[in-house]
Amino acid sequence: MSEPVILHATFTARAGEEHRVARLISQYARVVQQEPGNLMFEVNLVRDTPERFFVYEAYLDEEAFREHLHAPRRTGVQH
Repeated sequence: MSEPVILHATFTARAGEEHRVARLISQYARVVQQEPGNLMFEVNLVRDTPERFFVYEAYLDEEAFREHLHAPRRTGVQH
């Protein structure tokens, strides 16, 4: 049985771009959540730091993650 692939990242938006980044990453999350092998794609703000985001992703297995990496993006947002 294959193991799930789990990723997490914390990143900081440029000053003044927090709302734009939040909107774009939210759009992207909705697209990724519809991918067949996606188990979870959550975006959270880091407490008390509105320009910092924490992203947690989970995929069924390595194949599902590879498919995610090569999936066409309908939002114009690159992974």
